[in-house]
Amino acid sequence: MATVTFIKYAKQSAGALGGVAAYVAQTNKTMQENGRQLVSGQNCTPPLAVREFLTTRAMHRKESPVWFYHYVQSFAPSEPVTGELAHEIAKLFAAKAWPESEVLIATHIDREHIHSHFIVNSVCYGSGKMLRQGPGTLARLRPISDELCAAHGLSVLPRQETKTQGLGAREYRSATKGESWKFRLMNTIDECMKYAADRDAFVSLMESEGYTVRWESGRKYITYTTPDGMKCRDNKLYEEKYCKEAMEREFRIRAEVVSARTQAAQLPADSAAGTGTTSRSAPLKSGLGANDERSGYTVVPCGSADGSVGAHQQADVAASHTDAAGRSAEDGTASGADERTGWETERKLFFSAQNQTSQAASTTSQYSGIDLSANGGGSTASALVGLGHRLEQLRPAAPVMPIQHYTDRKALQKEREKKIALGHKADDHEDEVSYDWQQTM
Repeated sequence: MATVTFIKYAKQSAGALGGVAAYVAQTNKTMQENGRQLVSGQNCTPPLAVREFLTTRAMHRKESPVWFYHYVQSFAPSEPVTGELAHEIAKLFAAKAWPESEVLIATHIDREHIHSHFIVNSVCYGSGKMLRQGPGTLARLRPISDELCAAHGLSVLPRQETKTQGLGAREYRSATKGESWKFRLMNTIDECMKYAADRDAFVSLMESEGYTVRWESGRKYITYTTPDGMKCRDNKLYEEKYCKEAMEREFRIRAEVVSARTQAAQLPADSAAGTGTTSRSAPLKSGLGANDERSGYTVVPCGSADGSVGAHQQADVAASHTDAAGRSAEDGTASGADERTGWETERKLFFSAQNQTSQAASTTSQYSGIDLSANGGGSTASALVGLGHRLEQLRPAAPVMPIQHYTDRKALQKEREKKIALGHKADDHEDEVSYDWQQTM
């Protein structure tokens, strides 16, 4: 049997989308022994899924705080299902559940229970409609899962049990008795800390793996409940980094680093705005040609008499400040967090994933001509036309091929005799094959 659960996220953003996508598509969770990775995309390409999600959202100009939905389809450990079969069922499930949506599908086979993750774009790529998650959504999705399981000879969840709203995947999972479940819990926490920006994201990722996390400000300890119902406090996990205080300090550091990077990213824009004001001031009285004055621009050379610098020089200075701020933010100096939390390795991986998401968003904006910011201007149609024009320019020209024209030797002899009879001189080169060169487009 298989269960379908919904994973909630208190806060969503482009960064959260990138972190979740990177988490579910991990090689160590999805790679089979035969070398095939159980990661697929519906209406999207898995390595470009985040970029395509962002492009769809920008094209339809959606500013909803909901960027994506996260669902999990879990099989009981006793179910005779392989990773390959679970992934095929997951693809069929996504096609029936969200036919008009972009969906990243990843099947995890590193646990006793095989389960598939679905990261669904909240914006339909064709119509631009927004998906909604409500109380009746799971009631609609679970029969689809049951139908697919029955069609593949797997057991089906009894109908009376589906009425229980709190039914979760952990009721169908089991773990080895003894201390090993604690190590599995610690490994899961380590993995989630590589992709979580804050407490809410961490709790959601843990829930996607079947763990319940009770993390409240009024409680001294964090309490975890494993998929098979085992409970454990943070102070029983052998290392101080798992304690509530250390994890809260780690998330504060990450928040400070993100804030420093955001401020550094705004620096070039502010500098550019100042440059624009300066460069459009009154024209210089000397050193300007007639065309410069008619164009309405003021050319301020580097090292000019008024001590100002050119726009390119100001941009270089701003870029150097941004680079320095980014480096200091990443190593923690910008935030003043010089104390260790034990999560330094996971922190480095977290910011690496964030950088990849930022680069994907930047590349999407660059090549699509669409502003991914909330208040981005410009016509979507014109942006797409511009994209097509640039792709056309990038297309390699067709090679120039020679067109060969051959003449029959007997006909050539008759033509020569005719010319001689008319008084023309014989041409020594007439026996050579002639070529006409034409360029094909």
